[in-house]
Amino acid sequence: MKKFITSLKLIRLDHPRSTSGSIVHHFQNIFFTKEEVANVLENGNDEVNHVLVVDYNGIVHLLSECSNLRGYAVRFETFVAGKGYVGPTGNLRHLDETYRALLDAWVEHLHHGDEAYRDYDIGKITVEELQKEAEALVAKMRTLGSEKES
Repeated sequence: MKKFITSLKLIRLDHPRSTSGSIVHHFQNIFFTKEEVANVLENGNDEVNHVLVVDYNGIVHLLSECSNLRGYAVRFETFVAGKGYVGPTGNLRHLDETYRALLDAWVEHLHHGDEAYRDYDIGKITVEELQKEAEALVAKMRTLGSEKES
């Protein structure tokens, strides 16, 4: 189930890495789906190293390793070229663990506002529990955001 919030704009006045003292979340996705992660991985090129990231809107991207990797909410370990981790002929046997690790890092980001890094699945709680936690955190942010706008 895909969730969208099209009108939410949260401004964090306490974010330590922003130049203006705030970071804006537009939350196109409360959380991304495993299918979205699979699609991004399948569209990669296994001839170059890639890094899986999630932006501040909850959108998953696959970047070449030489890209600027700062400024993303979540960053996953580098997928080394030639290992079959990405691409249309890639073996996505790592998909379940990669998805749960990304989702766990996304929830951590929602909790603290900092950039989160994962290189493996911690596996503390289920995907469903992580999704519920993300929904609760975004709902809390919506409430705080609407209180600040008043």
